[in-house]
Amino acid sequence: MRPSAMPAKKKEQQLITQEATPMMAPDTTTVSEIGQLLNRALEKGSDIETLERVMKLYEQGQEILAKQQFNHAFAAFQKELPVVKKSKKASFPTSKGGTMSYSYASMDDVVQAVQPVLHKVGLSYWFEQSQKPVS
Repeated sequence: MRPSAMPAKKKEQQLITQEATPMMAPDTTTVSEIGQLLNRALEKGSDIETLERVMKLYEQGQEILAKQQFNHAFAAFQKELPVVKKSKKASFPTSKGGTMSYSYASMDDVVQAVQPVLHKVGLSYWFEQSQKPVS
């Protein structure tokens, strides 16, 4: 006796949203203070080793600040990101003789949806393309 096949379960997706804790804008005070320290060291005619150490601190502070500013802008971008519409369709034959079809968002759809939000929060995007010779 052959067991009866169970009906396929319908997959459900549930979007769970919760209010995010507001992200604080990065504090630029420390980097400014290191910049002032560098100016004082220059005014006093400090030796090159001292200037190099202060400059390294300043560069590290700038790097940390840049990461914080990016994270702040990216969090704002994610908060406002709209749903990207899937306006294109694709289909192809399967190995079993059927057809597989799906919808997808073109690059134009993605750019149209995200560009205004990216610019609003101070971010940008770029694409790189390359071609490899066919072997």
